[in-house]
Amino acid sequence: MWSRMDRRPFSSGRTKYSEDRRTLSIDSLRRSDSAEYQCSVVTDIGIAETRTSFVVGEQGCVSDGRLLAEGDSRYVYTQETLRDTKPAADIIFLVDESGSMAAEHAWLANVSIALETSLINNEIGVDIPNQFGLIGFAKDDPAHVRGRVLTMPNGDWMGTAAEFNRVRSKLALNGRTEDMYTAIQLALDSYPLRPGMACQIIGVTDEGRTPLPLADGRPPLLRKDLRDRLKARGCLLNVIVNEQMKSFEPDGIVDALGMTGNNDSTVEVDGAQFRIVRGTGAPVASSAHGTTHQAYTELAFSTGGAAWDLNRLRDGGDTAKAFTKAFVWLKEREISQQLCMSCRCAGRSTKAACTPGCIIEKPQVIFVGSAAGQGQTLVAVNEGALAEFVCESDGEPLPEFTWTVQGGELPADARVHNTPGRSVLQVPNLRNRMCVECTAGNTAGRLSQVQCLESLGKCKLPGRSVDVLHGDSVRNYSTHRGDDIVNLPSSAIVVLVVDESGSMVGEHLWLNTTVQALEENLVAKGVGGLNANQFALVGFASPIAVTGRIIPLGENGEHCGTAGQMSNALSQLHTDGTLEDGYAAMTLALNGISCLQTPRQGQVACQVILATDEGRDQLSPGIQYNDILDSLGRRDCILNVVVWERFRGRPLPTAENLRPRWQTALGLDRYSRAVVAQGDDFALLQDGNAWTITGRENTHRSYVELVTQTGGGAWDLEKLRTEQYRQAFTNGFIAAKIEEILHQFFGRCEECQCKEGVLDCHILVGVSTRQRCISPPANRQLGVIIAPVTEYNAANGETFAKFQCSAILQGSQDGEEDTSPLTVTWVSHPVQAVVDLEKNELQFSNVTSKDEGTYTCQARNADGYGEASIELDIAPQDSTPQAG
Repeated sequence: MWSRMDRRPFSSGRTKYSEDRRTLSIDSLRRSDSAEYQCSVVTDIGIAETRTSFVVGEQGCVSDGRLLAEGDSRYVYTQETLRDTKPAADIIFLVDESGSMAAEHAWLANVSIALETSLINNEIGVDIPNQFGLIGFAKDDPAHVRGRVLTMPNGDWMGTAAEFNRVRSKLALNGRTEDMYTAIQLALDSYPLRPGMACQIIGVTDEGRTPLPLADGRPPLLRKDLRDRLKARGCLLNVIVNEQMKSFEPDGIVDALGMTGNNDSTVEVDGAQFRIVRGTGAPVASSAHGTTHQAYTELAFSTGGAAWDLNRLRDGGDTAKAFTKAFVWLKEREISQQLCMSCRCAGRSTKAACTPGCIIEKPQVIFVGSAAGQGQTLVAVNEGALAEFVCESDGEPLPEFTWTVQGGELPADARVHNTPGRSVLQVPNLRNRMCVECTAGNTAGRLSQVQCLESLGKCKLPGRSVDVLHGDSVRNYSTHRGDDIVNLPSSAIVVLVVDESGSMVGEHLWLNTTVQALEENLVAKGVGGLNANQFALVGFASPIAVTGRIIPLGENGEHCGTAGQMSNALSQLHTDGTLEDGYAAMTLALNGISCLQTPRQGQVACQVILATDEGRDQLSPGIQYNDILDSLGRRDCILNVVVWERFRGRPLPTAENLRPRWQTALGLDRYSRAVVAQGDDFALLQDGNAWTITGRENTHRSYVELVTQTGGGAWDLEKLRTEQYRQAFTNGFIAAKIEEILHQFFGRCEECQCKEGVLDCHILVGVSTRQRCISPPANRQLGVIIAPVTEYNAANGETFAKFQCSAILQGSQDGEEDTSPLTVTWVSHPVQAVVDLEKNELQFSNVTSKDEGTYTCQARNADGYGEASIELDIAPQDSTPQAG
């Protein structure tokens, strides 16, 4: 029996069968006869089937032996079009051989094996092996500073992932002058890249570019020339560099692991996983080391590749695992796209026309969660609440979603809402535990994930007749340890964590006099009168205890003592330190100092003061940012840092002065107000921030950002070392400490969220009065102001443009201060623009016609929300661009 697979009937009068019906004949063929035909044979023992297809005239094409109707498209791997083999990839790593790169050299072993496994699982490198190559650059050797090819054990230039790992140990660690451009050129000139295979070049360095002349004396390479060479060879460049990237999402700004030239960012989620966020990524202005952004990040973007934040890899732990998974995922995706061809039948030839560039990708379940708990396997919600399950998946073609309930069926009142790449299942009035499975599927495969919701009770807010539902938040104003503060003795514990390097001798002496002055001021304020204030000291960086040592203050080895005893302890600090890890020292202080571990009588404030002139050396990589933040929170301690970082401040904008001038600041207090010198005294300016990112190495990321989360202050060590600022610095520092300690006693505003029947509270640093805490201003709006600036550089013909966003609280009463931190998001911004988080600026290094458009600043803080837009119009070539 014969039939058409499109189920259309045979043409009457033109279709004939042989006597045994084995042969089908069609007379006077027409275009409508183009189809796939099936012959079925039925016997006593079963059914057998076979199919064939043909194309009539111009109505169809053949692609890789398959019928393709006119106007239809399909994806095929390049090699399937040429011969019956699966494709492969040539992957070359270019690695900085400086001493600071040892950890990245070790990481190469993990990532190369993970990448090879991912490619094989996606049938890339199955028939023809994938090849890996390795070039080291910056070695302290004139012959190899521009780069050197590390050959495989058998002498070949490229080899398997296993062979690559065997030669990885040959990388040096003595490099000084880094120019990745010469290494890229060496790769393009030296390696026998295979035609028809994907080409990936991956550069890894923690330094900016130092342009080197070529070996033959020619001038250093230009970015444009290198970009053209990479494109001509069909190679994508990815760079892992010292530059921060952010994902500007509706709910806030999130650190990104990396980003593509299309502004797609990869973001870490719990459990060492990652998610993809479309169109939200942007590099952080001035965060790149030296020329990193212009030389490396923009070059990678111009080839269709991606840039990755090396600091996130160096964070270690789950962050490093998420980084590696995201990196491997994107590499496999890029390679698949390089090897894939899109074939379309135009109807004028029996052969399909194929062009490179497509993606065949199995579904990747990036996120399965709920409104109550994103990414968690089991989440508790309020009894009778609306249960909402969310499933997001990426794949090509976009997958379709199906939902099933484990051990039962979907309730009759359940609703499913589907959008591209996302499906939401809503189940009203949840009473019991429910586990659902989301399955994402397309033509390439299927992937499933399970999540459960369980109903849970409410939380009680202490001191107030308020029930808080699970997942809900409420503000609470407390006096820290009870409302009756008059009859409770108050005291403070002040812990000094001090760098023992030779450059810190002056600060050792300064701390001695400052501790005595702080004690006098505390006692004068009634703190330490009945119960004495206590002081403790931890030194770190000395070779005798590089990660930290507790220096006793008491005669019998007690960790804690008086301000007078601190003088003798400070004199025991060493001055021979070379490696500084403030995280390890703070961990020792918070977990080891005895007076922080014992129950406290009355009201006791806790202050930790870290002093160092270096960034963090990760001697204890297992201790991360969140670990320190949690430890400080458990001890109820406020952190202050005296570090190598620049700060500045200015008055808030007014209608009369939209752009007040910035002033150099001594530091920032707990409200992010700038402390500025006025002779030997000080003054406060409401708008303060770090002056771009001027901290040494990772100072800003490791220390200054940590301070803002605890309600403490950050101070500029260089100002302390400058004679004309020293007295004002000391006065401002002590005044800020007194204010912080008193605030710990006399009240704080907390935001409390009910989680599984337990309240989780954190301090709202910028809200200092009971009225603003319990009854925040209703329907208040921020007045947003955008100040455009353009500068024309006649030397190179480039125009620099930036838009600065600032906000004032509309309807403010006289004397009311708006100290809530401001969060600014720019929508939208192109990849060539960068966002300066400190200045709230959108910056363009070279304005072109493609930058024309509308840019909106969205500003949020605890008091309200506001936004404003500005148009960027490109003027004729002989004038500067206009913004209005």
